[in-house]
Amino acid sequence: MIDHELIHLPIQAIDKSDDLYRISYGEPINRLEDSIKKAGLLNPPLVQKKQNGRYRIVTGFRRMQVVAQLLHESVPVFVTESNIDHLRLFEAAILDNISIRTFNPVEISIVLNKLIQDFGAVTESVINKYLPMLGLGINPYVVKRYFPLQGFEEPIKQAVAHEEISVEVAGHLAQFKKRDRLSLWALFSFLHPGKNNQRKLLKLCGDIARLKNMSIEALLQQKNIRAIVEDEKVSPPHRLEKLMRTLLNERYPEFSKTQMRYEALQKKLKLPPSVTISAPDHFEGEDYALRITFKQTDELNTLSNDLKNIAQNEHLREMINLT
Repeated sequence: MIDHELIHLPIQAIDKSDDLYRISYGEPINRLEDSIKKAGLLNPPLVQKKQNGRYRIVTGFRRMQVVAQLLHESVPVFVTESNIDHLRLFEAAILDNISIRTFNPVEISIVLNKLIQDFGAVTESVINKYLPMLGLGINPYVVKRYFPLQGFEEPIKQAVAHEEISVEVAGHLAQFKKRDRLSLWALFSFLHPGKNNQRKLLKLCGDIARLKNMSIEALLQQKNIRAIVEDEKVSPPHRLEKLMRTLLNERYPEFSKTQMRYEALQKKLKLPPSVTISAPDHFEGEDYALRITFKQTDELNTLSNDLKNIAQNEHLREMINLT
């Protein structure tokens, strides 16, 4: 329990630029603003007096932002003693926030960075005490996974905070240089790939850049890549599909040649709509899969005759010989 007293302070007495205890990031204030307009400030912020006579916000940064925007001249606040340990006050800020909402990934990163870098908490204490407080369990990998997020460029941080980029994908982005990271984010912004395709694009771009000894930024600036990404006549999903094929061709040229030959032979085979033949993954292995769909037994009888003809087809034999 932190001792405090309720007083009214002039808005000018609050140092809103002092974000020592700030955690909130990317959270909209619209609903909070509506609430304060209608009912007033029901939960006063907690502040701490500084040596220069002004006051530092401990909890309630968003509330104070709304009050300032509403042009209030003074604000009710709880004032705590100036000599209270910083880490203890930061714990109060954590608890104040998690009592009413869930932290987004960037806010978790902010908490971890402040605990370790600003308030001197040892990693073992962060893992055993603070991760469970955040609902993340006792797992050293979590610190490694979330810690870099705060240092990302603003558009990427916003995307991570709003879960447009997963923490896993963000972890991979952290391995790239700034210009490469921003180039990848620009690509995501154009094509809006889902998280699974984000992972695939990162892997493909990273592999091709290493093989060609070039940056990802330079790779994505190639004329053929830009022509695909910037073609506004084509929908983003179709542009993404075409880009993935192009990158796969660059990363796995032999596999791509085999895939194209396989698809060409399949067309020549002229399979009935109710029959599909699937090659082994990456054409590695000997087992092909045949799938048949039918509704009536007479359809099956017809298909059985078709299958006999397909089995003797030279195009099928050539397809099988691709593996």
